[in-house]
Amino acid sequence: MGWKRHLALILVLFSWSVSAYSGERTDGLYKGLDTTFVKIPKQHASVKAFLDFSGNAILAKGSYEDNDFSTDLRSPFLAKQGVALTWRSITLSLGFNLFNKPKNYFKIGLNSYGRKFAFELGFKVDKNFHGTQTFGGIKTDIPSESLRHTALTADVYYIFNGNRFSYPAAFGQSRIQRKSAGSFIISASSNFFRTRTLKNENNYDFWFGGITMGIGAGYGYNLVAGNWLFHASVIPNLVIIDSNKLTVDKEKTKISYQFPHFITTANLSIVYNHNKFFTALRGTFHNCTTGNNNSLKVNYIRVNGTLCVGWRF
Repeated sequence: MGWKRHLALILVLFSWSVSAYSGERTDGLYKGLDTTFVKIPKQHASVKAFLDFSGNAILAKGSYEDNDFSTDLRSPFLAKQGVALTWRSITLSLGFNLFNKPKNYFKIGLNSYGRKFAFELGFKVDKNFHGTQTFGGIKTDIPSESLRHTALTADVYYIFNGNRFSYPAAFGQSRIQRKSAGSFIISASSNFFRTRTLKNENNYDFWFGGITMGIGAGYGYNLVAGNWLFHASVIPNLVIIDSNKLTVDKEKTKISYQFPHFITTANLSIVYNHNKFFTALRGTFHNCTTGNNNSLKVNYIRVNGTLCVGWRF
C-alpha cells in the first residue's frame, strides 16, 4: 500500500503547483513578472526530441543473520531516446531504449515549472541492473535482467526570486531568461524505490524498498550571454521520513532511520535560443541515502545527461 499513498501525495503536490500559477495571462505576461529579466514566448506549446545519457547505481552495506554483506549494482550508461511535449509550463516526456540491448527500460516524466512554484514527477522501470554481492566473504555475480528496479520520485520547489529568476527557462524552455539572476529555493523531495529479484539460481525471493522524504533549501543561478543561458543549482534535502523494509524469503525486516541522511540534487544546464528554435544540454546528479550503518544502508545514485532539440509553436 505504500506506493499508493506515495502516488496520492504526488498527485496532490502536482495539483497544488499547477493551481498556483494556472491563471489566465494578461497581455501575454503573468502578473508580477519582471519582463526585463524574463520573457514569455508568444507560442503556447513546444515539442522536443532528446537523448538521455543516464547511469544509475545502488550501493548497499549491511548485516543479515550475523553475516556482513555488500551489494554493488549498476545500470549501463547508455543513450536512451525520448520525446517531450510542453503546453505553457507543463511538460510530459517519455523515455525508452530502442537501439541498445537489453531494452528493458521505460521512463515517464511530468513536470510543471511556474514563476514561484515548480514540480517534477518521474516514474521509471529498469531491469538492466547488474553487479556483485558479497555475503559472508563470498562474492556472487548478479547478471542483467535478474532484478527489477522501480523508482517513483517527486520534487516540489518554491522560488523566492521568481519574478526575475526563471526555472522553466533552464529546464522546460517555456520561458527565456533575458538578464542574469539567481534565487534561493526551498524544496520538498519524495522518493519511492523498490528493487526485487526476478530470477536466480538459488530460487530465493529478495526485495528492498520503501519511501524516503526530505525538506531542504538551496540556490540556483541563471547566467545569460546573448542567446545562451547557463544554469547551476544545488539543493540538499534533510530526510525527515524514512520507511524502508528488507524482505528475504518472505521474512520482513524494517530498516530504522539513522539521522542525518540527505536527498541531494544538483543541476547544470546550457540552453541556446534562436527565434522558435532551442537546444539544451542538462546534467543532473541525484543521491538518496536511506537506512542505517548497523543493519542496512543504501545509496541510490542517479546521473543524467540530456541533450534535446525543440521547436515552439
